[in-house]
Amino acid sequence: MSQYDVIYLQRFIPSYRVSLFKRLTINNKNKSVVIYGNNVQNSKVKNSENLKNVEVKKLKMISFSIFGRMLYYQFGLLSYFKHNSPKIIVCEAESHFLGYIIAIFYKVFYNHKTKLILWCFYRLPGNSKERTIFHYLIKKIIRFFFSGFISYSTFGKNFLISEGENYKNIAVAVNVCDTDYFLNIVNKLELNKIDAKSLINQNKKFIISYVGSLEKSKKPDLILNIASQLDPNKFHFNIIGKGSLFLDIKKKIKSKNINNVDIHGYIGEKLPIYYRASDLIIIPGRGGIVISEAMCFGTPVIVHQADGVEHDLINNNVTGFIVSKGSTNDFCEVIRHVSENKSALEKISFNAKKLIYNFFNSKTMANKINKFIDGYMKNE
Repeated sequence: MSQYDVIYLQRFIPSYRVSLFKRLTINNKNKSVVIYGNNVQNSKVKNSENLKNVEVKKLKMISFSIFGRMLYYQFGLLSYFKHNSPKIIVCEAESHFLGYIIAIFYKVFYNHKTKLILWCFYRLPGNSKERTIFHYLIKKIIRFFFSGFISYSTFGKNFLISEGENYKNIAVAVNVCDTDYFLNIVNKLELNKIDAKSLINQNKKFIISYVGSLEKSKKPDLILNIASQLDPNKFHFNIIGKGSLFLDIKKKIKSKNINNVDIHGYIGEKLPIYYRASDLIIIPGRGGIVISEAMCFGTPVIVHQADGVEHDLINNNVTGFIVSKGSTNDFCEVIRHVSENKSALEKISFNAKKLIYNFFNSKTMANKINKFIDGYMKNE
């Protein structure tokens, strides 16, 4: 007899996922639980300290590297599956490779009736193919064992269809931040843009901010090139976040005497002030969650190729901006144009926030997932 109808398999439960998992595990139709592991060294993702009202099971977890890839192993995972006999296991995808290999092993050798659902982005914009034919074949073989797929974006869904998956077996639950948390902050934030700019000593400037980890894939160093091409008396950039490139970027700002860029590191509770003060949020490389964070504040985002969700959240020149080439000139051209059209920017700001309120938030994301899983439960 099944203890849990649905098991969500995760490495960690970060803060931005708590609101979502609260909704997924209190679904009255299906008794659900989230399996997660302890925090591990060398991982920038950490568990939330507040998991109240989320049905969870914590397993001891270790991490190790093979050929440069981090793998995570949760002790007792197979035994937990055997004890609970879940009808559905929803697997966090590539980041938890060993997790869904164990889920596949359980399905094949212990309970072939269990349905496996994969939850991932599947393909990133700009990546037209896998690194090697080996990677392609492994992913193709693994997908064979899954009954359904939840995609972070329509972009990911379209990729799966191009790979021969039936569109009826794919749901899109657009990957967003904890919108409950950020919209609550926005509603309580008694601070207009002018006052926010004054608080961070950037009065009368057109402010462009980067929020995220400082890693190569996110291309934060491109911001220095963009800033160098724009009038420092008019435009100012904030780089907010930490990572392996932090010191390198800091040195470049000083050595190149780029006086319209500030690098802040982690700013904690000050982040809402910077979102409110910013006229644009820039994502020069990979990213995704920050798009919905910024839109909660009505701050439009300018992006090139993030993680695919930009094609759901950003209607170009309506709720934000997507640049086609991602070059320095490409970004500069849009930034200059936007700065000279304040009324248009205000309208885009309104549209961005409205889109989050009405269509893409933690509640709608959970509803999409629950509806998809309910459909599989009915077919038991």
